[in-house]
Amino acid sequence: MDPFNFEPSLYVSSGGGMSPEALEEFRALLGTLEAGGRVMIAVDCDAQGDRYEEIYAPMIREAGLKPLRYSPSARDKDWNAVLQRRARQDVAA
Repeated sequence: MDPFNFEPSLYVSSGGGMSPEALEEFRALLGTLEAGGRVMIAVDCDAQGDRYEEIYAPMIREAGLKPLRYSPSARDKDWNAVLQRRARQDVAA
């Protein structure tokens, strides 16, 4: 699902919200990345995705990194819908 193929890449999933401890771990992880690097924020295309971007983007900037948002189209709204559509297409093929 990553069309960007940035090298090196590191993937972190929050599975939704993050506890205060998990946010601190994320902040520490960001501190290990090379300054000027890009961090893709893959969130749903909805208000919840906007909220998570508002949480993560400032943390990413504070670490000297560039936040980029990646969301599904408005048609799918969330990543689960994207995966389900792709699975149906694979079965039909």
